[in-house]
Formats: sequence, C-alpha cells, structure tokens
Amino acid sequence: MIPAADWLLILALTGACVAAVTGAGVGLLLLLRRRSVTGLVAVGALVALGCVAAAVAVTARAMFVSGHDLRVVLVVVLVAVPAGSVVALAAGRWVGAGSRELATAARAIGGAGYRPGVRPATAELAAVAEELDCAHHRLVEARERERAVEISHRQLVEGMSHDLRTPLAGLQAMAEALEDGVAADPATVTRCHQRIRAEADRLSAMVGDLFELSRIQGSLQLRVRSVLRRAAGAFAPGDGVLRDGDLVVDLAAHEATLAGTLLRLTVREFDLLAFLMRNPRQVFAKRQLLEHVWGWAFGDVSTVTVHVRRLREKVEDDPVAPRRILTVWGVGYRYEAEGAR
Repeated sequence: MIPAADWLLILALTGACVAAVTGAGVGLLLLLRRRSVTGLVAVGALVALGCVAAAVAVTARAMFVSGHDLRVVLVVVLVAVPAGSVVALAAGRWVGAGSRELATAARAIGGAGYRPGVRPATAELAAVAEELDCAHHRLVEARERERAVEISHRQLVEGMSHDLRTPLAGLQAMAEALEDGVAADPATVTRCHQRIRAEADRLSAMVGDLFELSRIQGSLQLRVRSVLRRAAGAFAPGDGVLRDGDLVVDLAAHEATLAGTLLRLTVREFDLLAFLMRNPRQVFAKRQLLEHVWGWAFGDVSTVTVHVRRLREKVEDDPVAPRRILTVWGVGYRYEAEGAR
C-alpha cells in the first residue's frame, strides 16, 4: 500500500509538471492565435501529451528505485509522445482543410461558381456549410426577384412612353387647330379646351404614378395594372355614355352633365363617378374604391371620403340627403340608379 506521504509527493510533482507545461502551452497558443487551426490543434494535443510525459518522467524518477525501470518508462513516454503528435497534426490539417473549403464557398456565395453540398468532417463546420447553402439560395432568389422587378419596371416605362406620346400628339393637333382657326365656332373651341384640360390632367396623373412606381417597388404589379388600365381607357375612342336620369357621363369626351349643365369634375371625381355608375347597386368599401379608382394598394381611405363628399355636392340636389351616391354604414358606398330609387 502506498503511504500517504508518497501520494502527496506524487500529487505535488504532477501538479507542478501540469502547471509548467500548461503555462507554456497557453503562451504558445496566444502567440499562434491568428495562425492556422492546424497549429492550434497540434499545440493543444501536445500540451496534453506533454503534461502526461512530464508528470510520468518526474514522478518515476522520484519514486522508482531501479534505474532500469526508470529507463523503460522514459522510452515508453518518448515513443508515445511523437505518435500522439502525429495524430494531433493530422486532425489539425483535417479541420484546416475543411475551413479553407468553407472560405472558398463563402467567396463564391450567390454566384455561379458556388458549389452547394460541401460537408466538412466536423459537425460545427458542417452546420456552417448548411447555413451557407441556405444563404446562397436566398441570394439567388433575391437576385431573380430583383431582375424580374427591373424588367417589369423597364417594360412599364417603355409602354408608358408609347401611351404618353399618343395623347400628346392629340393635344398638339387640337392646339394647332385652335391656333390656325380651324376650330372657330365657340362650341368647338370650348370642347377642345375641355378635352385638352382633361387629357392634361390624365397625363399628369400618369406621370405621378410613374414617379410613385420608381419609389415603391413592393406594389409594382398592382400599380402597373392601374397605370396601364388608365392609359388604355383614358384615350380610347368611343368608350360609351352612361345615363342616369338627367345625369349623363360621356366617357369618350370625358364630360359629365347634369340637367344639361356641364359639371366641373376633377380627374378622380370623374373616374369615381364613372366607376360607381358602371356598377349600380354594388356596395364598395373605401379600400376597394381606393384600389379600383386610384389604383393604390395602400393609402389613407379618408381620400375616398373627401372625394365622395365633393362629388355629392356636384351631382346631388341635396348633398346632406343624397339620392344617387348612398352610404352603407359600416361597409362603404353604393350608387343608386334612377330606376331603383
């Protein structure tokens, strides 16, 4: 049985050896902290082997009586340490190769040269590789969406340029007719002035939509439909006439009359009136009107309230008790035609 004094000596010698070797290993790790992971792993393994080798050699020298036994222990330790060092260097090189592979993949992320499916040996590096794959797919999808938005934006601008040139040519023709005296009678002159003003308002609205589209990419598809619908319908010849008693809306001329008197409507008021008259007895929420008439996917619905109030002042005999544009409380608005009243 080993005496207590010998145990204390063994513990003291082992502690001293471990402290000395660990201190040297920590200092070496601090010097190599920005070097390859291969060196760091090798140093960590060598520290562990060094602690064992130093403790065994010192305690054996202190405890063994036979010199032969001491030499045997030292030989065993000297053979084991290099073997362990080789294994540590191999593990370090393994981890280093996986890190370099991940670095190469990270540089190519989102590009055509990225190779998904990289699976390094360690679990930690494999988790990083999976995250890189996910990030790569998200970047590719984002680029595709951005490319699609850019193409749609370019096509919109090209289409709007064409749609703008057509009414501009009509405005120029009417202006020249007025200047040359071709349209000389007062009724024709008044009609030309009204048409010029209406088409100028529509052109201004279309340009405003283009400006909004350049700032708001998220609602691109809805705004494209709105602008193209407005461009297609604003200048289409012979678009029909809507009648409700003494209220007449000429869509082609972009004019509205009440009992033969021309109504001075803004572009939005005219569009709102035409939309409601096209859909009699249908209830539309303010948000629906904002989308169908204004072409906005979002916005302050109080805009609709203000336009309805102004429109009632122009088409109703008593705006406080309207007979045409009715409020359906808690829902929205409905147009009541003469036959249904």
